Amino acid sequence: MRTATRPRRTRIWDRFEASDPGLLRLMAGLRTVGAIALTLAVLAVLNANVTHMVAGAMAAMVGTFAVKDTQRRGQALTLLLGLPVALAAMTLGALLNKTVVVGDLFFIALIFAAVYSRRFGDRGTALGLIGFQVYFVSLFVRATFSALPGLCVTLAVAFVCSALVRFVVVPETPERVLHRLRKAFRARLAQLVSAQIDLLDAGPDRAEKALEDLRRHTARLHESAMMIQGRLAEGTSDSATASLVQRRVADAEIAAERLGVLLLTARSARRADTLTLHLPHAPVPEPGNRLRAQDSVTATLRRDLDALRLLVQRPITDDRGTALAHLRNRLLGYREEENLPQASAAVQDVFRGIGETARSVMGLRLALDGPQDESDDTPSTTRSREELDAENLSIAGSEEAERE
Repeated sequence: MRTATRPRRTRIWDRFEASDPGLLRLMAGLRTVGAIALTLAVLAVLNANVTHMVAGAMAAMVGTFAVKDTQRRGQALTLLLGLPVALAAMTLGALLNKTVVVGDLFFIALIFAAVYSRRFGDRGTALGLIGFQVYFVSLFVRATFSALPGLCVTLAVAFVCSALVRFVVVPETPERVLHRLRKAFRARLAQLVSAQIDLLDAGPDRAEKALEDLRRHTARLHESAMMIQGRLAEGTSDSATASLVQRRVADAEIAAERLGVLLLTARSARRADTLTLHLPHAPVPEPGNRLRAQDSVTATLRRDLDALRLLVQRPITDDRGTALAHLRNRLLGYREEENLPQASAAVQDVFRGIGETARSVMGLRLALDGPQDESDDTPSTTRSREELDAENLSIAGSEEAERE
């Protein structure tokens, strides 16, 4: 049997992906720094003075981070419209530089226009921000009418460099972003299961800290799910695929959150409320005695939570051999009453929750990665697959009916 271990490098990368879903901040930083560096390099070759370099660097920066369109065509159009807006702002700044009162009044009006432009969506926000920032640059470098031609050339260089970095050096597509967001969701789901294990092991003195960590990771998982939902329309091939992925992501999030509530109930004297995982200052439920640290059922529960975490962490490309199949089959078996251990009803509910979470993870894999090897499936796993296939057909059918 192949062992289910994970390299340290993979674990570190998973944590990095979870901290920056989709690597959106990293890519934005690379594009911004790259655009500034390329602009300064081109201006240095052209023997530009310091004033032009400052203006070019700031224009490249705003021309990069202001663009928020998800489609490449939309990004190109925003950049294309942003250049004349920047040129107009620089020209007005140079013309109004000598008339202080009129210039100040125009600056106030420009601030209002930049804020008001947000009502026109991402493109309006970007153009308003570009206009405001470039006008501010014109004041900062004390632009004059005689220096205007050189400054306009500098702005053109900055926007061209921004486009080159965005579309050639650090290219991005909606499909690639969605793929990385899915990996971040998987990593955050694994972190949530780790927080649940910590809650299981926490003593009375660490219970509050463990509950706070559980709340934080639950919120982070929800944030990741919402980010995926916001990218489905552009990142998937059709509406049926988008609906299926949305359903499976929601199922995994709900199942993991419910598992946390069930675990909290099992270690408490009374039933825990779902709000306990969402309200920051909700009190820690009074501890009960249904889960004992040295109890064999508690040891089995800890082992199965570890198995669930490993099942979540493993990408489909590493799902080879029989070790992971054995873990998956065991966890899915808890959806059957005869496979539950002898324990209190609250503790049995936790094992059922593990089974449902394992099912949601399998459904997410089927939706994202397609059919998998079924040679090692047990009857419980086969039934879970059949349920998921039926749900998939139902979702596809409803999408077809809506299109007709």
